[in-house]
Amino acid sequence: MSRKAPYFLFFLYLMGFMFFLSCGEGGFEPGTIFNAFETSVEERFNESVSGKTKPLNSPIVNDENNFGFLWITDPHIRTDRRDYFGKLGMFADRNNVGFIVCSGDLTDSGTRENFNYVNYLVSVNLTVPFYSALGNHDLYGDGWEVFKELIGPSVASFSPYSVNQVSNSLFIFIDTAECVVGEEQMDWIEFQLKNSSAKHKFILSHFCLYDGEFETPTILCDPDERYRLLSLLKKYQVDYFLCGHKHSAEKYNIYGTYHIQGGTASAYKSPLNDSAQFYYFQIQGDLVSFEKIYFTELDY
Repeated sequence: MSRKAPYFLFFLYLMGFMFFLSCGEGGFEPGTIFNAFETSVEERFNESVSGKTKPLNSPIVNDENNFGFLWITDPHIRTDRRDYFGKLGMFADRNNVGFIVCSGDLTDSGTRENFNYVNYLVSVNLTVPFYSALGNHDLYGDGWEVFKELIGPSVASFSPYSVNQVSNSLFIFIDTAECVVGEEQMDWIEFQLKNSSAKHKFILSHFCLYDGEFETPTILCDPDERYRLLSLLKKYQVDYFLCGHKHSAEKYNIYGTYHIQGGTASAYKSPLNDSAQFYYFQIQGDLVSFEKIYFTELDY
């Protein structure tokens, strides 16, 4: 055996172990990731665009040109764990926040019990609208059936508005929960971007498109889909691509688009998780600014 073989095998083992830990709250769970999802990305897309889900209503803001929003990802809500929705709601109430968005993995196991608990947390802690993309953990079991009933569509877009007019910002939620996009959804994404005159464009996805020069299995699976999405972001000047899944925070500027991989918003701490965090975005006319805030830094 070559002298390099043991090092190569150790490298494969290490990567597998990191992937195991990074894909959920402590790794895979029996009866979840090992089972095929009940629906395909195409089925979810068609149900969403044909109105067969809970409707998504655009948020109302006081000033369409000056407002803030919060972004989280991967809260992995479970009824037997603590959470940070209380702090999230208090921060939103104390600042110029019009709504809160999430890049998926709302729940840890996709059960009705956990989705009901998410809605309970939203109802008792948040006074602003809450929206979420779909994550792979949200699909476990019959997760999509519950998600579309209690949360909303797998793909959607909105522009916040005030009593005066619609804002100059566009938010697009896409379905990458199975690590694929699909042709129909890809065409829909391009249609949304092509027909928008918004100054600021945000796309929310569970899987990221890039995580550094040394790619890991935690980004969108098909290279062709990644390249096509990257070309669309560049062509239509998308400002931010907000994603999660890996549970560690990273930021890249690719062709003028900020790709922000958010760390988890879960109160559960596994060995590879960043400390629980959220992002505070502020839109002031033509300017967009943001800051990362750790929940433990808040003194309430």
